[in-house]
Amino acid sequence: DVIIGSGNGSPWSYPKALNVQGSSGSILSLYNADTTSYAADTTTGIELKLLTGNTGNTFGTLEIRGFKENGTNGNNARALSFYTGENGGSPTERLRITSTGAVGINTTVDAATKLQVQTDTTSTTAGGNIVARFQSNGSGRDATIQLSDNVANSATISMLSSALIFKQSGVETLHIKSNGNVGIGSADPGGVLDLYHATSNTILNVKSGDAGSA
Repeated sequence: DVIIGSGNGSPWSYPKALNVQGSSGSILSLYNADTTSYAADTTTGIELKLLTGNTGNTFGTLEIRGFKENGTNGNNARALSFYTGENGGSPTERLRITSTGAVGINTTVDAATKLQVQTDTTSTTAGGNIVARFQSNGSGRDATIQLSDNVANSATISMLSSALIFKQSGVETLHIKSNGNVGIGSADPGGVLDLYHATSNTILNVKSGDAGSA
């Protein structure tokens, strides 16, 4: 076993094949110093290998790569990608974090999107057509997605007891019950469609395509 550095304390009491310790800053650096190439996808990476069992395809690798995003000399925009592999398959990119902080899962995220998730059509273990799941950690707790403009305004979409609830700045505006009843301004719609507004006499406006025409 090899231990490199003891930092500000003692080495681990159960050393692995390689232990790297330090007290602050970058503890381990992997450096691609190729100054002759500025091609896109020039990488520095970590390969993780597994060799388990004694039958079938028991050897496999995973990777974490840091790579150059472009082929422009002097432009060092860089990203991270993570690779996993199914049984018997080669490592496949599953997660990418771009130089701008955008995240793509099973896809190379486009420039206009901060989070892009795509089903893996090649996977034999993909969960049907479910693209993303937001799940609470206990019975009776709601699973919520929050949208915010980073000022004081926010909107949430929540599921609680199979009902969908939409709120704007903390005020419920739309409620869809598990039986299909829809409430607009009504938190407990008793009919197929409940419309309610506390301060306005106008409950429903139906307009044609001409502005101002009823």
